[in-house]
Amino acid sequence: EEKYNDFDQQLGDKMGLAVEKAAETDYPNPADLFDSQIIVMAYEKFDYYLRNYPDYVSDISCAIVDEFHMISDNTRGPNLEVAITDLLTDHPDVRIVGLSATIPNPEEVSDWLDGGYSYTPDWRHNELHEGITLGAKRETRFYDRDGNQIRMESIGEHSNSGYKTNAIIDFLLSEAANDQMGQTLIFSPTRRDTKTTATNLAKFIDSHQRSHNFGLNREALRDLKDRIEDGPDSGKTEDELKNCLDSGIGFHHAGLSRYAKSVLEKGFDQGDIKAIVATSTLAAGVNLPIKRVFVLEPKLGREEMLVSQYKNLAGRAGRPRLDEPGEAVLFAPNDTQATPTASNYINGDIDPLRSEIDFSEHYSVLLNLIREYPTIPQLLDFVNYTFRGHSQDITASDIGDNVGDAVTDLNRWDMLEFDGNEFRLSELGNAASKQLISPHSIHLVLNYLQDAGDIDLQNL
Repeated sequence: EEKYNDFDQQLGDKMGLAVEKAAETDYPNPADLFDSQIIVMAYEKFDYYLRNYPDYVSDISCAIVDEFHMISDNTRGPNLEVAITDLLTDHPDVRIVGLSATIPNPEEVSDWLDGGYSYTPDWRHNELHEGITLGAKRETRFYDRDGNQIRMESIGEHSNSGYKTNAIIDFLLSEAANDQMGQTLIFSPTRRDTKTTATNLAKFIDSHQRSHNFGLNREALRDLKDRIEDGPDSGKTEDELKNCLDSGIGFHHAGLSRYAKSVLEKGFDQGDIKAIVATSTLAAGVNLPIKRVFVLEPKLGREEMLVSQYKNLAGRAGRPRLDEPGEAVLFAPNDTQATPTASNYINGDIDPLRSEIDFSEHYSVLLNLIREYPTIPQLLDFVNYTFRGHSQDITASDIGDNVGDAVTDLNRWDMLEFDGNEFRLSELGNAASKQLISPHSIHLVLNYLQDAGDIDLQNL
């Protein structure tokens, strides 16, 4: 949405170019979509058009892949890697440009793409100061790139919700007291944590609004609440969000409606919301005027963050339109835990780009490829063009071992057969291969529909 609006204003209105998007659940007619000069869409939407309308994709001159390091993401990476490989093999005239701030092995990646690269890992429009808040000492220490401490901030005891909440309150109070009005983005590993942290902050601000200045614009916050209330799909989560907005605090995760998230982002962009607590929904893409990023835990869900993922989160601070340095803060209860945290994340080496393709896990990717490559040798030939195949030697035996469990399940779900030489997709398997829906989900829904008398959506 953000990129579309930016391009439509800068390149559409001012230069007369036709800019289109395929967002959320919209699937525009490919003839209309690909007739434009610029198309903006997420990886998965591009993969959908690649699977279903490959002839239209051939008309593209250049594919720009933002956040290219997402290939290393276990959930989204395999589809993205296969889509890029499809461009390399079936659409060789399409130029590919990958953008990333966190790929330390550009030679290997550019060799895979048969292209060149520009590598400037030390460049930032604004400096980034990284630090750790220590609970036991109630202080935040900031470090330079060499690991040397450059400054220290004391943390007050404002709330009984813990030292992390106190560090955030201290930042907000300090910014308001100095008329800086800096805003903060707080990353949390789960949806539940976003609401808990936002609610704790909002309760403190609400109960101390007479004794503390947080620089809130009450009228603007009321307007944001009204807009969310009047918007579509307003439910319990949106009601909880409105309660926090009274205090200039928001939370942002995939459970919010797209409309509510857009209202939040605009309210933050205009400076009315002082802090947003978010999951990885704001980890990339959206450019907001953030002075400081707090990372409550270096985890995404239950998984430990990679260094590259942390650096990407930290990089949200100090965006180009701000002239001052950005700040990123981690947390540790004491010095003993602060040392490995600083070593691993602040001074740690970024993980190289790696392939996450694993057919034993990613059934949808396998079904998609089998439609075009129905034998093990053909499948092997394609895999050798992927980044995984470029990075390591893969044999037919490796492919056979990797697809074993997947073939067993997909056969049991009546999606494919394998006679030892060739895969054959059923009508259901062929339909499933063209969608970005888990084959397992399709199987479960079909089972439910076949056995159910009346359809109960909650049951489903």
